[in-house]
Amino acid sequence: MKALRPERQRRSEYKRIMAMTTRLRDNDAYGHMNNAVYGEYFDTAVNQTLIEARVLDLVASPAIGLVVQSFAHFFEAVTCPGRVDVGVRVAYIGRSSVSYEFAMFRDSEELAAAQGGFTHVYVNRETRRPVELPGPMRDVLTELAAPATIRV
Repeated sequence: MKALRPERQRRSEYKRIMAMTTRLRDNDAYGHMNNAVYGEYFDTAVNQTLIEARVLDLVASPAIGLVVQSFAHFFEAVTCPGRVDVGVRVAYIGRSSVSYEFAMFRDSEELAAAQGGFTHVYVNRETRRPVELPGPMRDVLTELAAPATIRV
């Protein structure tokens, strides 16, 4: 069965764009960013967004998001040294989960060099049992939602 390749996304399709600098350690033996590193950039984009909005404290928040699913598609090589912009948007908001979509843009290019996503399930930090998304966090996530976002 042939996998479907998504269309490359445009910058304007993302609610938040974060500038980041690539790091020397991102390159692999083939001279481009290793595929596993994209997830680090996407994770940083989400956490930084939530921290700046004051709805996540990495040390003290009683509810934490655990990644339960992730994916990525690659279109153009990204390397170090360089600058990238990571677009963040919310595709789905559930009772205890949220699905994010990302795009990585090289320099000031309009089309994504890579794009992907992951789903967080929010759990109690101590028990690791699912909890409802905190109200202030839900508000921030709603602001990041793409127009066709599903909310429950």
